[in-house]
Amino acid sequence: MYLCLTDVTGLPHVKIYEFDKLSHFTFHLIFTALWFFAFAEWKPEKSKSSHLKKAALLSFSYGLIIEFLQHYCTVGRHGDWRDVVGN
Repeated sequence: MYLCLTDVTGLPHVKIYEFDKLSHFTFHLIFTALWFFAFAEWKPEKSKSSHLKKAALLSFSYGLIIEFLQHYCTVGRHGDWRDVVGN
């Protein structure tokens, strides 16, 4: 969360097309997978699809909250609906 809300204006710009969206996708894919495995460990008797739905909803909600906070509560960052789609 800290890295998502920190001012990044002084950092070098990466010149890869849509690198930002790719990084969002990769982060949330790993985030979802880790939560999926955690849910499966905590409640092994439930179905895998149930764990996946919960993990995906958690990841999407987290991404939405981060974008909202970037837009309204930070300087040097802005929320972007395309980042939400990437999440």
